[in-house]
Amino acid sequence: MANKERENFYRGTTLIVDNTKTSFVDLLELHLSRSNLSFEDFINQHQHQIYHLCYNTKKCCQCTPGYILPNNRILHYPQLEVLFDKYAKKPGHSKPVNRSDFCCAKILIGITTALLDITLARTLLVNLCNDVFWYSCLIVPSLSLEDFLNQNKHTIYHLREPNVPCCQCQPGFIFPVTSPLLDLQSWKFLFNLPELPCQHHRMVPSDLVCTVSASRGIAVRHLSDYLTKLLIEQCCPLRKTIEMLIQMRNMIQGHASEGRISDADYGGYILDIESGIMEIAKVCKNEAAAKQSLSDIKTRSLDETVCVQYQNMLLEQIQKETQLEEKLDNIAGQLPEQIELSLNKAFRNNMPDIVEQSVQLAVKKIYEPNSKLTIGNILQLLKIIDPYFLTFHKAAG
Repeated sequence: MANKERENFYRGTTLIVDNTKTSFVDLLELHLSRSNLSFEDFINQHQHQIYHLCYNTKKCCQCTPGYILPNNRILHYPQLEVLFDKYAKKPGHSKPVNRSDFCCAKILIGITTALLDITLARTLLVNLCNDVFWYSCLIVPSLSLEDFLNQNKHTIYHLREPNVPCCQCQPGFIFPVTSPLLDLQSWKFLFNLPELPCQHHRMVPSDLVCTVSASRGIAVRHLSDYLTKLLIEQCCPLRKTIEMLIQMRNMIQGHASEGRISDADYGGYILDIESGIMEIAKVCKNEAAAKQSLSDIKTRSLDETVCVQYQNMLLEQIQKETQLEEKLDNIAGQLPEQIELSLNKAFRNNMPDIVEQSVQLAVKKIYEPNSKLTIGNILQLLKIIDPYFLTFHKAAG
């Protein structure tokens, strides 16, 4: 039984490390082919965006006015080392060379998609390859964006109205998000063609789900970057397949310390992983090769050397992620204390001046014409301020 569980782990990790990674790379290659780009051209074209997927807290010398930095850090230093030569800078780099910085770094000579791991391949796909997702949603099924929006209208409506059932909600419907990601203005931009409402909403405003259809003639080029990202994330089956496969990778990664997977767990994992890989193969038009590769894994005998290698790869990835989380937790834990110290220092330095200025201002007010302020009011003010003054005065002393 133990050996069978070891085989399950070997085959599961092979599906992730080899087959899933290969399917992601195939999808990236499809994007490159449709864009008539080599991988080197692609990385050069997106060097600035890739840089800020790692360095997202400050702008660089390439940033134009109004450039918006990513909210989250997605890539990390070792991943940039796979793509760029940090010592070689592009012409026009306006800052002194920083050996720990990849700003304006040139790409490494001779890089290919074979160098990518599953994480880096996924990052490039979901952040820089919108065209391949539109290809899967629109061109493969021969749909216009207008058709696509109408097919996904109910889901898109609940990006605007989460957790509020509508007239089109079926029993068991799961809301796509828990907080609004789409405002009313964007909804009306996407859906502005009036249609006959349902029988419950014949006399209602035109912003309900049953009262409008997709805007006539709307095209991908009309969408903002935000709307493009939102619609692909929430409505594109291929995009969801990629996230499902990453989730499966994480599930299998959870077995790395023992290096074994039970038959029950393996049976669930393999169905989802194979389904996802074949979904990508269908878009890339290489279903026969993908199907044969999946069949080979099922009959492949346990190679303990390769199994240990894959196990160590997963354990190393877990260790890196744990160290990063601990570093972030330490930073987050130190922030409240640093803020409190800074505030106390500011109050200690400024509180006496604040008290003196307040009293002086109050005294001046007494002698102004028609002033309703009295000496009693000033004494009352001092009683209020005094406890705070004494507290910070003692702290300063």
